[in-house]
This record gives sequence, C-alpha cells and structure tokens, in this order.
Amino acid sequence: MTAPTAGPYERAVRDILDDAEGYWWPSDQRVLALGCPPWFVDRLANETGAELRPASGGAIITAIEDVVVVGSAHLDGPGTGTLVVQDLASGWSYDVPTRCHPDVAPHRWPQLTLALSTGLNPRAAADVAAIGWGQG
Repeated sequence: MTAPTAGPYERAVRDILDDAEGYWWPSDQRVLALGCPPWFVDRLANETGAELRPASGGAIITAIEDVVVVGSAHLDGPGTGTLVVQDLASGWSYDVPTRCHPDVAPHRWPQLTLALSTGLNPRAAADVAAIGWGQG
C-alpha cells in the first residue's frame, strides 16, 4: 500500500520548516510552529482533513502530525501574506522571506516574492506569479 502524497499546502509547511531548521536557533530543544494567514490554515485543514480550532485573538489553529499551524489575520495583507516560524520553547521567531497569496499556488510563492521585490504591486505580482514568471 502506497502512503498518500502530501498536498501543496502540507508540502509548503514542511518545506518552510525544513528550511528554517537550517538556520541558527538559540537552543537545540526546538518546538517549531508556523504562523500564517487564516486562509492558509483553512486550506491546509481542508487538504489534510485536520481539525480547525478557534484560538485567542481571532486566530485559528490546526495540526498536521507533529506541526502546529496558526492562522492570524495580522499575518494577512495588505496584498500578500506573511509566514513566520516560531520556536514555542524559546520564543525566538523567524520571518520567512517568502510571501504568500490565496490566488497563487504555494510552489509559485518564490516567484510572487521576486515579483514583489522588483516593485510590482501585489495584484500584478500575484497575476505574474500565477502564470509562472521565472519558470522555464
């Protein structure tokens, strides 16, 4: 029997956390969680069948196996969303240098980030990223 393949949002979470593991953290005892916009958490829960739970401050939380993902409106917009890796044990956090957008598939977020960094407005950047700017 073949194990189910992770969907695009679960792969994005795991890739972000794998990348963050390679950076300096103040302790070897890490308990990492991902903060993101609420729409991201909703899509992740729908994709994985995980439960969504309300949390303080209007946030929503889901968990996929060993990963806690928190959706907060403070990480959404204007225009694009922010991703933050938080070490729940030490309090240390890392702002992921990638922006996300509900109209752009997770594998296109690097192109979205590149488009934004070159000065395109968020809507134009999302349109460009959605057609695969920078991909051959």
